Amino acid sequence: MPASPIVERITEAIRDAFKGFAPEKVVPDVEGVMEHLVDIPDALAESLKGLASRLEDDLPIHAAVPEALRDLIPVVEGLRERFAEANTIFRREHEQELKQHYEPRAGEKAWNV
Repeated sequence: MPASPIVERITEAIRDAFKGFAPEKVVPDVEGVMEHLVDIPDALAESLKGLASRLEDDLPIHAAVPEALRDLIPVVEGLRERFAEANTIFRREHEQELKQHYEPRAGEKAWNV
């Protein structure tokens, strides 16, 4: 069976977005991605909820199908913690650089480092 056009569009959009990501600077480019990666599982969980409801309300689909989709929601929401952990690691490993960026010393640019 060929892939569903909607699933193809979703997966292609994700792949294209990450392939097209060409950060020029750590702040704000990489920092922004790391901070907002949690939006990905949030959006997927919300979308699964909506899909389950639409299947249940609009189509003659057996109740086990939307239930199975709803069973995936806690798994997807659990990914939020893992994505947040990646941001925590980024911030921990680059704490000094981020501090220098947000709290530069007076005359910081005068240092030839």
